[in-house]
Amino acid sequence: MQKEILKVMAKEKLFNEFPPISAKQWEDTIKESLKGADISKLFWKTDEGIEVKPFYTKIDLEGLIDLTYSPNVYPYLRGYNDKKLKWNIIQNIDETDLKIANEIAIKSIANGADAIEFDVPDIDKIDDLNVLLKNLDLANHSIHFRSSYSYSILVQVIKEWAQKNNFDLKSLNGSFNFDFFAYYLLNGNYYNSFDDNVNELISLFNYLNNWNPDFKIINISGDIYHNAGANAVQELAFSLSQIVNYLNILTDNGISIDEAVKRFRVTLGLGSTYFIEIAKLRAARLLIAKILTAYGLPSDKAKVTIHSKTGIFNKTAYDVYNNMLRNTVEAMAAIIGGADDITILPHNFTLQKSNDFSRRIARNVQLILRDEAHFDNVIDPAGGSYLIENLTKSIAQHAWDLFIQIEDLGGFRTAMENSWIKNEIEKSADNKLNALLKRKSNVIGINNYPNLNETISSNLKKPLINKAKNDNALRIFRVVEPFENLRYRTEQHTLNGYKKPLVYLLPFGDITMRNARANFSRNFFGIAGYEIMDADAYDNDENMLKQLSIHNPDIIVLCSSDIEYGTSGINIAKTIREHYPQKILVVAGNPTESIEILKENGINDFIHIKSNILETLENFHKILNIK
Repeated sequence: MQKEILKVMAKEKLFNEFPPISAKQWEDTIKESLKGADISKLFWKTDEGIEVKPFYTKIDLEGLIDLTYSPNVYPYLRGYNDKKLKWNIIQNIDETDLKIANEIAIKSIANGADAIEFDVPDIDKIDDLNVLLKNLDLANHSIHFRSSYSYSILVQVIKEWAQKNNFDLKSLNGSFNFDFFAYYLLNGNYYNSFDDNVNELISLFNYLNNWNPDFKIINISGDIYHNAGANAVQELAFSLSQIVNYLNILTDNGISIDEAVKRFRVTLGLGSTYFIEIAKLRAARLLIAKILTAYGLPSDKAKVTIHSKTGIFNKTAYDVYNNMLRNTVEAMAAIIGGADDITILPHNFTLQKSNDFSRRIARNVQLILRDEAHFDNVIDPAGGSYLIENLTKSIAQHAWDLFIQIEDLGGFRTAMENSWIKNEIEKSADNKLNALLKRKSNVIGINNYPNLNETISSNLKKPLINKAKNDNALRIFRVVEPFENLRYRTEQHTLNGYKKPLVYLLPFGDITMRNARANFSRNFFGIAGYEIMDADAYDNDENMLKQLSIHNPDIIVLCSSDIEYGTSGINIAKTIREHYPQKILVVAGNPTESIEILKENGINDFIHIKSNILETLENFHKILNIK
C-alpha cells in the first residue's frame, strides 16, 4: 500500500500549489512593503565593491555559468569531491615545548583531529623530532610544520629521523609553510636574499623527489592578506599572482609543471562575511584551474589543495566567547565552500596560548558540523544558489581583473617590492576600520553591546596592539585593536588606584526618546570601559542636584528628544553648570537647531550615530587624564 501511495505522489506535481513567482512580482511586493520608497535603497555594496541585490531569481543565473558543471569536474567550481564531502580537521598547536606539544597532538588525534599543525620554529636535530613525533600515527594523519627557521635543515632532520625509526617517507603526508614572498611581506625584506630563497626552494624540490608526492613544500599564505585587512578579491588575486610567480621560478629552474603543482598548497583566511567566504573558495578553485591549464597541465590535474584558516582580523580579546560564534560561521563557510583542510584557531588565542578547553572547542566546531549536522553528506550545497552563484562569478571576475592588473605592473614580485600590494591592502584595512568607527559595521562586544563588567587584565598574556616590523612590512592586526586598547587603558587606570570614570545618564522628557538615547549612550561609553549609571528621570532641580552630589559622576549625559534639548535641556545644563562647573556635560543626539545655545549653557560635547567613536572617546580619555 505504501509503495502505491509513493507511486501516486511521484506522478503528481506536489508543488503545483506553489506556483512560480516572477521577479516582477517580487519587486512589486517589496515596493509595497517599502510604501513607495526606491527599491535601490536595499542594494548594498560589499567591501570588494560588489553590488548585492535584495533578492535573486532563476533569471539571474541565465548566461552566468554553465550549470552542467558537476562536482570534481574541471574547472572544479563545485569542488574536488564527487561522492562524499571530505575535509581534514586540523588541530593548530601553538605550544613550543616539544614534549607538551606532542602530548597535545596525541590527545587531539584521539579526540577527532585528522591532522596536526605544529608551530615550533627551532627543530634542528633528530632528538627534537623524537620528542615531537613520539607515538604519532604519521601513516594515517598528516603533519604540517607552520614555522621553521630553516626548512632545509628541517627536511634533512626529518629524513634522518625516518631512517632511524624505520619510517617510510612515502607515507608521510603534510606540508611545510615555505613561502618566501610571505616572509618578505611580513618582515619587509627577504631572508638573506631572493636568489638564496630560490636556491633553497629548488633544493627542497630536489630533496623531496622520493617522498610522498602529496607532501607540500610551498604554502601560498593568502591568509596574511586577510589578516592585514585585505578584502576577499585582493586576497584571492594576490594569491593567484603568487602562484604564477612561483610556477615561473620553478619551471625556469627545470621543475616540471606537474611536479610543481603537486607540492603546492594554498591557505586562505576566513572572515565572518559568510556568503562572500563561500563564494571566494569556489572562485579560487575555478581561477586556479584556469591558470594551471594555461601552463599546459591536463584539466584532470588542475587542482591545488586549499586550506582554510580562521582569520585573526575580526577576532576580539574582550567578550572572547563571541569568537566561538565567529569560528562556527567561518567553519561552515569553509565546508560549504569546499575547503580541503580546515584549521579553526582557538577562541582565546587573542589573550594567551591555547589551553585544553579552547583547543577542544576549536576541534569540536568541525566535529559537530561533520558528525552531528552531517555537512559531509552534501556535496556543494551552495551549487545553484542564485545569490552564491552570482557572488562567485563577481568575485572571480573582480579577482581576475586585479590579477591582470598585477601582471601589467610586472608581476607579483615587482608589485610587492615596490609596496603596491602593501598600499592596496592598507587602503582596504583603513576602509574597514573607518566603517567600524562610524558603526557602519559592528563587532559585538567591542563597538556595540560591550560587556560592561568584563576585565581582561588577569588573562591577557599577549600584546593587544600588533605592529608591523618595519615600514615595508604588512601589519597583521585585529581591526578592534584601537577600541580594545582604549578600554584596556581604563582598566589599567583603575588598577593603578584611580577612580573608574562614572557616566551618569540623566533622562527627561519623551519616554521613548529618552530611553533610546540612554541605550545609545550606555553602548557608547561602555566601549571605553567606563562605569555607567542610569539615573531616575529628571523631576526638579533640587532632586537632580542632590543625586549628583551623592554619586559625583565624571560625565553627565542628557538623554531626551531633540526638541526638548532646545527647551528643558538648556535649563538643566545651565543649572548643572552653575553648581558643578568642572563636570563634563554631554548631549546624546545631534539637535542641530539648538547646538550653539546648548554650548553657551555648558554642554561640552554631543554624541550621536555620526560621531567618530574612537576619536570622541580618546578625547574623553584625555580630559579624564587616562594615559
